[in-house]
Amino acid sequence: MSDPGTPVTGTINLQTSAASDTDSYVAQVQFQRSPAGTGSWTNVGSADTTSPYSVSWDTTAVADGLYDLRVITTDNVGNTSTSVTRPRGR
Repeated sequence: MSDPGTPVTGTINLQTSAASDTDSYVAQVQFQRSPAGTGSWTNVGSADTTSPYSVSWDTTAVADGLYDLRVITTDNVGNTSTSVTRPRGR
């Protein structure tokens, strides 16, 4: 995931260019957020099915604090890969 900066405020664009699968190809990419360290993940917007993969996140809809961000990539046969978690302040 590209670094959205810190602190994040307002509506920001989350994006990734690293999602790839040379055998089955990427079906979708889902961005997720979690209050830092809780492991309680919530989808940010709808899954994106078109490269470059991105989603808008209205950070004013969540409480101030630290959030972990991640990307889950799913290929066309259902395999998933989860990115490294990026902690960010809101």
